[in-house]
Amino acid sequence: MSGKEYQRVFERSPLARPRRTGMLRDLCEALGSYGRTSIEAAVRVRPVLQRAAADPSELVRVHAEWGLDNAACPDDRGVGA
Repeated sequence: MSGKEYQRVFERSPLARPRRTGMLRDLCEALGSYGRTSIEAAVRVRPVLQRAAADPSELVRVHAEWGLDNAACPDDRGVGA
């Protein structure tokens, strides 16, 4: 969803204030934190964060990378070692 489309869809909503990049930044933070709760959660959030890491917005990319680092995949946690 583009920034203009986001504003159009949410123009009369409390979600209009943070705009698209702010919402995606917050989502990346939340997904990264959720991804630490379990291996299954990490596996579920990584594809979303990987897509966000390619976003045109640098702010979103930085927070997506943080989320990916925070939601370590099972191999990164030494599971099964």
